Amino acid sequence: MTHSRPAYSLIFAFIIMTVMMIVAATTIQNTNDKIATYRDLDGGTQAYLAAQSAAEKGVLAIQDASPGYETSQSEAYCLDPDGDGNCNSWGDFIALAEGRAYGSYYYTPLFGTGTAGNADDCSVLDYIDPTTGEVIDSLSVDVDKPCNWNKLLYGSSATIPLFDTLNDGTGTVDTPDTLAGFAGWNLKIRTPCDDGTMDSDCERYTLNEDGSISGEGDTVVFWQLTGTDADGNAVSLVPDDTVIANRVSHVETRIDAGDLNTEVYESLINNALTTGYTVLSANSTGHYQTLLTECTLDLQSLSLQLNIVTPLKDDSGASIPYLEWQLETDSSAPLADNKTTMIGQGYFEGANHTYYSPYVVSRPTIGESANVYTLSN
Repeated sequence: MTHSRPAYSLIFAFIIMTVMMIVAATTIQNTNDKIATYRDLDGGTQAYLAAQSAAEKGVLAIQDASPGYETSQSEAYCLDPDGDGNCNSWGDFIALAEGRAYGSYYYTPLFGTGTAGNADDCSVLDYIDPTTGEVIDSLSVDVDKPCNWNKLLYGSSATIPLFDTLNDGTGTVDTPDTLAGFAGWNLKIRTPCDDGTMDSDCERYTLNEDGSISGEGDTVVFWQLTGTDADGNAVSLVPDDTVIANRVSHVETRIDAGDLNTEVYESLINNALTTGYTVLSANSTGHYQTLLTECTLDLQSLSLQLNIVTPLKDDSGASIPYLEWQLETDSSAPLADNKTTMIGQGYFEGANHTYYSPYVVSRPTIGESANVYTLSN
């Protein structure tokens, strides 16, 4: 006799199979969710590493470049673990090595990279669009903010390029006599804030002018022109006052007789604190063009070198930690900065969105070793 199983056994088996499928599906979904969560938690780190890798590629790309040379590359770094041509993480770089324009002038140093400001408060990314390399649209730039000035310490020097390397890969150099629309430059030097703040409109130290023979203060900064001759030899030129009198316009009474003075005095810096900080001006239509042709004939990589030659004291005799400098150029093309600022931009394709991170380093290109890189904000 044949025994048939009740229908409920089949139903029970079906229910068990359904439950097992639901549990399996839930487990798979939970695992996928955890993988996605982990991928997203790691996204910021992966984007940062991509930015760093792209910046390192940029460093290699400009290792032999002259001051002022700029370049960029998209997807300089690409991580493609699947080999399908799609980057899971990637990075671009842009090298910035020239001053940027604001208003009627170009400025050196590059905005946001000045050493006179606090590193935590200054970033090139506050001023420059890392995609275009230009000043952020509609940004109101405070050119007097310490982030846009460099320090000059006693016993040290600063070398400011008065040339620029074209970005066409030819290595061609523009000097003031060939720079498009060049009309002159203004060297600005000032004391720092006397209360330790980093404001653009603070009260600043006043240099002590007492005790000097002239009554106008001691020589604080000595300036000279430097470069290389046609044979590649380093040359330093101190203009001859008797040969090129009246070549550069000053406001300092000490040179009213018409001498071209290569010294910046305490009174000149003090007086300039209320008149825009300019201590040395030059222009192409008159004084500077003559200075260029008479003193720097065949001189390549023309630069302005500044040296503090006197300990800095305020009007109470207390020490002043440093001076600040900025170069303002009246032209339709920029001069080189004394460093290259490399911006890497990293991206990582997460499960929910694309992660982004920047990475910034800087490299001196003149007056210091060109192999030293500094992490910036």
